[in-house]
Amino acid sequence: MKAGLFLVSTFAASALSAQEPTPARIQLPSGLTALLWEEHDAAIIRMEGLLPIRPEEVPAHLPGLPALLVATLEGSPKGNRSAAEFQALLDRSGIQMGLTLDPHGLRITLAFRSRDQELAFGLLGDLLGRAPLDPESFETQRQRLYHRPHPEAVVSAFLHQASGSLQLPPPESTLAKVAIKDLETLLQRVRRPGRLRLCIQGDLSPSQATQRLLLDLGAWNPAEVEAPLEAHPAPADVKSERSGPGELWMAFPPLPPEDAASALLEVLLASRLEGHGEPGDPWRLQVQGDTPQAALTALQAGLASLSFTDAEVVAAKAFWRGRQTLLPLNPAQALRARLRGLPARAAVERLTRPEVEAALKGLLSRGQRLWRGEAAWLKDVP
Repeated sequence: MKAGLFLVSTFAASALSAQEPTPARIQLPSGLTALLWEEHDAAIIRMEGLLPIRPEEVPAHLPGLPALLVATLEGSPKGNRSAAEFQALLDRSGIQMGLTLDPHGLRITLAFRSRDQELAFGLLGDLLGRAPLDPESFETQRQRLYHRPHPEAVVSAFLHQASGSLQLPPPESTLAKVAIKDLETLLQRVRRPGRLRLCIQGDLSPSQATQRLLLDLGAWNPAEVEAPLEAHPAPADVKSERSGPGELWMAFPPLPPEDAASALLEVLLASRLEGHGEPGDPWRLQVQGDTPQAALTALQAGLASLSFTDAEVVAAKAFWRGRQTLLPLNPAQALRARLRGLPARAAVERLTRPEVEAALKGLLSRGQRLWRGEAAWLKDVP
């Protein structure tokens, strides 16, 4: 158990238990839903949004397509402005706006002064509803990514796949055959108001937020019907030939962040496994052996050692409480956590050690393996 855990435990024991405020819910006729946390102490407004992309929505023959989509969108026009003009206006106005690839989809961030809300919401409407893909930007980004080296591509692809992350860079096989139509099909499926999860925090009332969303995003209502999805293969163990000793990795998919057990496992596994239990950086074990059986035996020994005492579970709860107490000190991080999902405090407090270990057992049963070694070694992989 890390020393820092007990340090924060002491702090948490004396800290007041802050209650999570209840947000106002805003629903537009288009299906767009937003949650608003009013905070009028400072004239600042922050937003965090997510347009989810499900793994099965990425064509199996085009892995890494979402990363290319985001790169292309960055260089495409927004509204009646080029990408450069759009960014220049943001810079002049002191508005921070970003569109990035989150492990679960397209993430939108926005921060601005309350007095700039009319301009900021208008630019958000341009980004979400009026940003067609530019063929020139597509080709520029495709070539840039094609010539970029991808060290340890096999391991990176495995960790992203095993943890359900979309942040995998497109491999050469994707870049060689992708067309802008593939990006347009994915964007058409994803960029819909009914899909957007939007969290707003700051100097804004529910009536003001509703009016601004209606004015700038109310007409965002794509008419196209989503095309049916193709069958998507289930993830399987991976084998990769390499020189040197044989190597076995096992990675585990993250638990839902709103799951109470996830909160405690995030603390308890920090000193026992590699990774952070997040998409793209999952909890994992890595072992080596001269034979597949030796590697498998070492892995099973590592898994068998994962158990907790009652005292460790109690300390993990105190550590988690302390971290939640500190969360409001960073408003941007707090808003991001709300969008991601937070477990109920009471549910975390009720957890027993057997329940935590049962959650761990379920997690370990869904792990995926990556075998790496010489051809002769891999030939005997079970």
